[in-house]
Amino acid sequence: MARGKGNRGASSGVKELVDSVKKHKNFRQLAAYSVQCLVKVVTPPHSGWEKNLKDAFDAGALEAITAVLQRHSGSEAVLQSATACLSAMAKVPKYAGAMVDSGCMMSMVESVISNVDGEGMGETMEVLESVALNNPEALLRANCVEACSRLLTAAGGAKGKPIIVRPTIRTLERLNKLPGGTKQMREAGVVPVLLEIAAAEGGDQQTLEVSYRMLDRMC
Repeated sequence: MARGKGNRGASSGVKELVDSVKKHKNFRQLAAYSVQCLVKVVTPPHSGWEKNLKDAFDAGALEAITAVLQRHSGSEAVLQSATACLSAMAKVPKYAGAMVDSGCMMSMVESVISNVDGEGMGETMEVLESVALNNPEALLRANCVEACSRLLTAAGGAKGKPIIVRPTIRTLERLNKLPGGTKQMREAGVVPVLLEIAAAEGGDQQTLEVSYRMLDRMC
C-alpha cells in the first residue's frame, strides 16, 4: 500500500510540473524555469527518471514544451531548458515520432536557423540526430529535408559551423536512405550544397565523407 501511494505521489508531482509549464507558457522566464524543473525529474541521475519521463509524456509534456518553443522561438534560455528533456524523449522511437508530429522538433530546428550562434543550438542538433536515428520516417514526413537545407545555408554552407553542418549532413544521410528521401533532397536544393562541400578545399573531412556517400547513393 505504501509503495502504491508513493508511486501515485510521484506521478502527481510530475503532472504538476507539466501543468506549470502549460500555465506559464506565455512568459519566457517563467516558462524556461518551469521546463528546467521538469528536466530535473525526467533525466538521470534522478531516481525513477524513466517512469517520470513516461508520466510526463502521458501528462502532455511534449505538447506543453512545443507551445513554449513556438511562443519563444529564438530564445536561448527556452531552447536550453527544453533540449535536455527532449533529448531523453528522442531516444524512444515512439516519443521521437511524437516530437516530430507535434511540431516540437521542427520548432527547435527553426530556433537554430533563426539564431545559429545560440548557446543551446549544439544540444538541439544532438536531439535532431537522435530523432533521425530512432524515427527518421517521421522527419521525412515533416519535410525535415527542406529545413536541413536552410540549416546548412544559415550555418554558412560548405565551410560553415561544424557543430551545425556535421549533424545536419548526418541527418540528411539517414533521410536519404528512406524511400522518397532523394526526391525531397532534389526538391529542397540539397544536391548543390553537397556538390559545394565535395568541391571545397580544406573542408571538414567527416562532412566530406558523408556527402560523398550520399551523392554516390543518389547516383
